[in-house]
Amino acid sequence: MDVETLRNCAGALVNLSLYGGAENQEAMIKKKVHLWLFPLAFHHDDSIKYYACLAIAALVANKEIEAEIMKSSKPPLTLTTRPLIRPPSTTTTTTTTL
Repeated sequence: MDVETLRNCAGALVNLSLYGGAENQEAMIKKKVHLWLFPLAFHHDDSIKYYACLAIAALVANKEIEAEIMKSSKPPLTLTTRPLIRPPSTTTTTTTTL
């Protein structure tokens, strides 16, 4: 699948997770959207990675569905990403565990 299509899909999923409300978030979990987001969080494209991580974070913020998401990421999901904006000479990475 091409990067532009994946970017649009990830953008749509983050919009649903952020602005769709609890009912849509629950529907996303029933459809196992969080399982689609995990591979996108490791994509080489920074925009896709950002949208996927933001969507996962928005879903996990809903305490009613947090357990379902955490159950699906065994062993714990560790994302290693580089900052989206950084000076050319900086080579540090940020590690976040969800």
